[in-house]
Amino acid sequence: MLKHEATGPDAAGEFQVTYQTPGCGVPTVACCGMRTRGAADTEAKRRNDAQLNRERAVQADAIARGLRTIHPDLEQQ
Repeated sequence: MLKHEATGPDAAGEFQVTYQTPGCGVPTVACCGMRTRGAADTEAKRRNDAQLNRERAVQADAIARGLRTIHPDLEQQ
């Protein structure tokens, strides 16, 4: 899962919400132009929570369909 976080301020004094691009060390800007760190923190939390809720829904759907895992022995890890 992506981990969104507040970064900044930039040269214009604004904050961004970024996440590390998978496979490299470059941050990707998900949202920009926020005037306060609090606003950026709130947006980052909202995005992380929404991502977690989507993942939980996918997992619940898979369990409901009997698709727990391809390798049952991995559940013990």
